[in-house]
Amino acid sequence: MEQATCLPEGTVLISWLNFGSIPMCAMLPPLVFAIVYPGMFLAGLPRLRLDRSSVAGLGAIAMIAVNGWSVVEAAAAIDLPTVALLFAFMLVSAQMRLACFYAAMTPVVVRIA
Repeated sequence: MEQATCLPEGTVLISWLNFGSIPMCAMLPPLVFAIVYPGMFLAGLPRLRLDRSSVAGLGAIAMIAVNGWSVVEAAAAIDLPTVALLFAFMLVSAQMRLACFYAAMTPVVVRIA
């Protein structure tokens, strides 16, 4: 079986890091994801003074760089209907917050639970 390779023969990124038959470039996207996901969950990375938007933007840049995508490939990877749906949810949620919907519903949910 032929081993997958991502770098030219003889290229060493980190000599002391050995993943056996897994190429180093196959380990980088999960590593980026493992750093970005907690940053999104925690609303930022406090020690680095990054908020959620900064973590998302830097994570996207890191994934583009790690995968070696061109600008065209990165743009093709964006699913515009999903982005539009998420934006619409943000607008509806913001309107519901301004209308005090969440404050009015919290006691009802607490009574039911």
